This record gives sequence, C-alpha cells and structure tokens, in this order.
Amino acid sequence: MTIPPFPTEATTDYTHRYYPPVYRNQVLWALRHTHEPVTAATLANALLPAHMPSAITQTGRALRQLEARGDATRDHGRPWIGPDYWRAAPR
Repeated sequence: MTIPPFPTEATTDYTHRYYPPVYRNQVLWALRHTHEPVTAATLANALLPAHMPSAITQTGRALRQLEARGDATRDHGRPWIGPDYWRAAPR
C-alpha cells in the first residue's frame, strides 16, 4: 500500500499545543487518502518521524501484535483505522 505524498506546505502556519502540526496533519492526510487497510509497517514508516526510531519500533511492534490477535480489523474486515474509525460500530 502506498500513501500519497504529504503536502508539507499545508502545515507551515499551523501550530497546536498538543499535536505537532506535521504529525497530526500527516495522520489525517493518510486517513483521507487511503482506501485500503493500514498495515503496521506502513503506519510506522509513513507517519512517524525518522528521528524517533524507538517510537517507530514500539508503534510497529504494538500494531503487529494487534494484527496478530485479530484486533486490527473491525466487523466485516474493515480496517481498524480509516474513514469510519470514529463511527460507532458493533464489535
């Protein structure tokens, strides 16, 4: 799966106290432009900063554990993170 390139110029004037602009907006960009399941490797490689290798490793490991347990997909095989993530769905 490939995530489209993120337009970095869109975050130059955005500041937020709790969410660094690039990380938050990259996540939103990926969710809006990806219509396939988001795998652990894709999420870790595309959305986390390269200067935080421990965070990438920990996030990738945690997501792989979720996938192995079957918790990474919701009903009917929909991705656990995606456009309908905030919509209520029976589990």
